[in-house]
Amino acid sequence: MQFQIFLMFALLRSNEAPLESELSDIKTSSSDMDSRLAFLDDEIARLRARVEQLEEERIVIRTRREHNRAILSPLRRMPPEVLAEVFLWSLPPRYVDYKRGGYDVKESPWVLTHVCSRWRAVALSTSSLWSCIVITYFPENVSFSAYPLPLVKAHIQRSGSQQLVVSFEGCETSDWEPQVEVFRCLAQHCGRWVELDMRLTSPLLPLLISLRDQVPCLRKIWLEWYNLEIQAGVQTINCFETARALVDVGISTLPPYIPIPLPVHQLTRYSMNAPWHVHQSILKLAPNLVEARICVATDERWSESQPSPITLPFLRRLYASDTEILDYTTVPTLEEIAFCVDGDDLDLQRRLASLLDRSSCPLRRLCLAGRPTASGTLSILKTLSCIVELVILNTDKESDNDDETSDDEDETLDDVNTLMLMLTVSGVAGCATVAPQLRCMFFGYDGKPSLSCAFYLEMIRSRWRAAHCRIESAALVVPEAPPPKALDALFALRRDGLDLFVVWGDDPAAGDVVDRWLYNT
Repeated sequence: MQFQIFLMFALLRSNEAPLESELSDIKTSSSDMDSRLAFLDDEIARLRARVEQLEEERIVIRTRREHNRAILSPLRRMPPEVLAEVFLWSLPPRYVDYKRGGYDVKESPWVLTHVCSRWRAVALSTSSLWSCIVITYFPENVSFSAYPLPLVKAHIQRSGSQQLVVSFEGCETSDWEPQVEVFRCLAQHCGRWVELDMRLTSPLLPLLISLRDQVPCLRKIWLEWYNLEIQAGVQTINCFETARALVDVGISTLPPYIPIPLPVHQLTRYSMNAPWHVHQSILKLAPNLVEARICVATDERWSESQPSPITLPFLRRLYASDTEILDYTTVPTLEEIAFCVDGDDLDLQRRLASLLDRSSCPLRRLCLAGRPTASGTLSILKTLSCIVELVILNTDKESDNDDETSDDEDETLDDVNTLMLMLTVSGVAGCATVAPQLRCMFFGYDGKPSLSCAFYLEMIRSRWRAAHCRIESAALVVPEAPPPKALDALFALRRDGLDLFVVWGDDPAAGDVVDRWLYNT
């Protein structure tokens, strides 16, 4: 054997032909190899078949094990009322319903009815799962892509006797017949409505007006419409005057204003864009207001307003689109106030100081939206040491001229960045800290370019580390993601204990935060 191996090795290293005496050994060696290869092939095939058999057995046993684990799952022993509570937490946020139009079989609660018979029984018997109905008609949608009427009926039926939260966003450019049919279906149960969020269209308005005296449980409404045909064809919308449970009202429209009689004396919150005399009529008769969002026309004639301020004894949160509103109110319990400013607004500081002197209110939060300047903001903070929460929200929108927009944005951005630099604790001995009373600092910018995250980070970090002016909470809302290093540093502060909220881009949470800052809920 060793000789055969040596012979083969020698022949392979040359191009010489084997001798006649060597052919027999070479052929014998090849024959032995063929036999060995055939044996190995057979053995491999046998082992492969065995492996496949074992793999199949493994799959069967694993499946049976998973079945056994499923049988032993705590979910099978979970009481129905606990399972129902879990189901309630699975409901998507309402802004998801808005975006998709309110119906998706792959989302809760519909998907819960397709898992197993027990889940279906619990889902169908939990009427609170079905108490919120969100229906949205988009301009690009065809009629059948919205919430189908049979499913709306099933949804309402499953809600049982639960009070209903209804959101209905109509669309003028979409087929109006399905919208009318679905709203009529909802209106048959208006006696159970507790919230109504509605975008009106011309065909829907008469149906809404016809519900007068039929909404005894309605506590909150939000109405909006932007169709001039509605303003031109309707004198008043008088379906809520007798709603005895109504306490929260929001109305957003285009001019001219359509009168909407309301049970003003029982309101605790309202939001409206209307002439100042309309707001006056509401404020005079609404002593129970806790929150108000007052937006007035830009061409308002303030000289015709009443000379004596209106007292709102329980008002705690106020948004005023015009600082002149402060001259006509007295708010002894006001804690939070928000304005939309453009530049320094020299009258703001005077009017705000006058309001505090007149009201002796425990004001603690100031929100400046629009285009606040560093100098104007710092002047207020130095004068009003009671402000411990500061919100700066730049909501400057793009103009038609791109070049002008760029200049304006740069100027606004410089002001915001300058403000952050001024509010940064330097740590230099003898250098005074600006507004050391601040404990909460919330910054947002709705535009491009974004705020300087480096300036923001340094401001927050310096305030968090300074014992004499340490902040407790902070927030940052920007249109673009902060640089990774800045984001990591911000999250490090959060891990260190700072109550910090950071959101950017199209995240729906950003809009929710901004709405809360401006009391636009």
